Formats: sequence, C-alpha cells, structure tokens
Amino acid sequence: MTTPSTPIGLPALVTGGGRGVGKGIALELARAGYRVAVNYHCEPDGAAATVAEIEALGREAFSVRADVRSARDVTAMVETVLKRFGGLSVLVNNAGVQTWGPFLGVSEDDWDLVIDTNLKGTFVRLVAECLALLHV
Repeated sequence: MTTPSTPIGLPALVTGGGRGVGKGIALELARAGYRVAVNYHCEPDGAAATVAEIEALGREAFSVRADVRSARDVTAMVETVLKRFGGLSVLVNNAGVQTWGPFLGVSEDDWDLVIDTNLKGTFVRLVAECLALLHV
C-alpha cells in the first residue's frame, strides 16, 4: 500500500553501504521505495552485491566510490548522485572504521585512520552534502 508520504522513487545516499549496517540501511531504504546510491571506498564487490540486491527488489541503485576522508572525493560523490538521481532526499552518513585488539597495541596511524574517517569524514560529508543541496 502506498500513501502520500511513501517515498517511491526518492533518492538516498548511504556511505559505507556495501556491507554491515550500511548494507542493511540501503536495503531497507530500497524496500521502503527509495532509489539508493551505495558508497564504498575499498570494496567494490560488496557495493556491487548491495546494488544487485536492491535491483532485485525492483529499485534503482548504483555504487559510487569515494574516500569519505577526502572533501574532493565526497564532493564528486555527491555531484554524481545529484546528476544520476536529480536530487537527494536522504543522506545516511554510515561509513566508519574501527581498530581491533588491545588498547596498547593501537598504533598512532591506526588511531589517525579512525579519527579521520569517523570524525573528520562525517564533517567533510556533511559540509559537501549541504553545499550541494543548497545549490540544487
């Protein structure tokens, strides 16, 4: 059943949508009626599998590569989504990393990756997404 608030065809972007929680969110958005852009950084096969599952649900989807720590990559990703879908209704800033192991075994490089992806990356995504939406 559809109602006036059913999001049939509205565009969504899920960062880190190729696996885990992001994949689950992307699939649920598709089940709800959204077209979904699935972002990935290093695992194109996971993103492609998510896209295939969304398409099997009868919804439009595509994957887009971007390192969420990079303002340039994120800006290009958002521009790609806007060109492909003609807009953007839902942004899910899901991409993130974590380190595993004993605290004293975490290197400074590992910690920098976590901070750059989870904190800086969220900031970079929000700025790029907001700027893009303001110019649509």
